[in-house]
Amino acid sequence: MGSLCNYTLYKILICLRHFGVYMKKEKNDAIKQPLIPEDFSLPRYRDIPDVGLLLEQTARLINGYMEPLTSIRITNSMISNYVKQGIIGRPVKKLYYRKQIAELIFISLSKTVLSLDDTRVVLSLQRASYPVDTAYNYFCRVFEDILIKSYLPDIEFSADGTDLTKTPEGRSTSAFCDAAKKAASGKSRDDKLISDAYLVERLAVSIADCIHLQLLIAERHA
Repeated sequence: MGSLCNYTLYKILICLRHFGVYMKKEKNDAIKQPLIPEDFSLPRYRDIPDVGLLLEQTARLINGYMEPLTSIRITNSMISNYVKQGIIGRPVKKLYYRKQIAELIFISLSKTVLSLDDTRVVLSLQRASYPVDTAYNYFCRVFEDILIKSYLPDIEFSADGTDLTKTPEGRSTSAFCDAAKKAASGKSRDDKLISDAYLVERLAVSIADCIHLQLLIAERHA
């Protein structure tokens, strides 16, 4: 009887030991997870619904896109204020469409680092020079590259500090986009394009830095 009890106790201790190792592994795996999911992406312009959404539906849709970025939220009152301030177009029969939603996605991100007046200026520059789908999709690509790839824990750098990580498409995930690099080297003739590309890149870096810092603070505070 005593031997049976000892054997049972032995098996329990073994199980507890394995459970402890498993829990430790789970904890370590959780620590290694990046703050921002590697598969995070913003919807491209063609993927944004163009059926007409009410105010509450519009806010819910945008917040769904931003869910992994826990510090980014937009409210009904914010959207109404952007309309009132003339930053985005007025809804049509109380419905918001693709163009307005794309601009609201941009605003919800840029408001972390820009004032409303600065956001208004940036949108005015975009509207005067580029179709909304072109400008929006370009911003999404640059922002995602910087936000995700720049903050993964296993990024490799060369001796001169260049980011060696590559996206699936083979693009460098260095903070500077190709256009900005050309501007620095004086190889591009289109100064306006370079200036616009550099503005977008700097804005994306600032937003990404702010989001990442907020996530780090929230993680340490938890």
